[in-house]
Amino acid sequence: MEPATVFIGSNTKNGRPLPASATCNCLCKGPQVVIMVEGVMVRKTHRITVVRFSKVAAAQFADTNTTDLTLNIHDSRFMVQPSKDAISFVLDWMEVASSTPRSGILPNCTVPNPDEADLVWLCDIYAALLAFDVRPHRATFQACEHLKDFVSKAPPSLATIETVRMRLPLEDVVTTRMITSFYQHGEKYQYSDAEVEEMKYSVQYCEDGGQLFARFGDIETDREARARARSHARKSKQQGRGGQRGGSASGGGRVGVAGGDANGGAKNGAVMGAAQEMGNSTMGNGAKEHGATDGVEMGSAEVGVMESDVAGMTEELEADKKAVEVAMAEGAL
Repeated sequence: MEPATVFIGSNTKNGRPLPASATCNCLCKGPQVVIMVEGVMVRKTHRITVVRFSKVAAAQFADTNTTDLTLNIHDSRFMVQPSKDAISFVLDWMEVASSTPRSGILPNCTVPNPDEADLVWLCDIYAALLAFDVRPHRATFQACEHLKDFVSKAPPSLATIETVRMRLPLEDVVTTRMITSFYQHGEKYQYSDAEVEEMKYSVQYCEDGGQLFARFGDIETDREARARARSHARKSKQQGRGGQRGGSASGGGRVGVAGGDANGGAKNGAVMGAAQEMGNSTMGNGAKEHGATDGVEMGSAEVGVMESDVAGMTEELEADKKAVEVAMAEGAL
């Protein structure tokens, strides 16, 4: 289910009045806080609402017993703070979204007809979301995507670069996308030489201590490193394919030869194996037969020897017996 898109901001040039139902739903109980920007009051809103959707408010009003119910929106990352209209726009969204259960799908915080909105207003709304540190993060997704599309679809002009520099953090994804878009369009020769020189001069000598110029340099260095890595990977892949093709040809020969050897070897092996088995069988049977014959013959010889030994011993006993009898007879005489 896609999140609903609710266009809000009754006090803004791009908004429309809140629905009556939404106004009633947002009147929850609890104390109200004063929202200010640059020391100027914007309006009051319920603390429970702003704490739910703003990490900045949640941190400031962590102690529910605090008597200071003023939230002054100021973000040091911006050279120009969000306008009262942009802060009010985000507060309107919070009040509409407060009627959504915590397990439900929140409406997107966006402007009507973003393709027709100017860059200053889009940056202003997005900056207000960043200043509140709106949560959950997906609530800021549409506003961020609109800005990224704006700085990508056409070559960023010097006015675009200046607007983003003044209103958004240098490290933000929108700023990064804008600088990347500048280099991408430049690679397609969509800037004249005069435009490029003017932009380089303005970026290098803008009143931010060289931070934007350094950011351009970091992104350019990163792009060059990525391009080298892609080129190296492409060459390695091509070399790998060439090696595979060459290896396939020679390897195919080897495989073919090996296959022939394998087939021939299988056949020869089968023949040799069969012959060996036959030889082993013949030799085994012969050995068995010879062994049986030799065993019989050896057994017969051993029996013969034993019989002759017994006969010899019997003869010796008989001779000794006769000698004893003779001796006894002579003694008796």
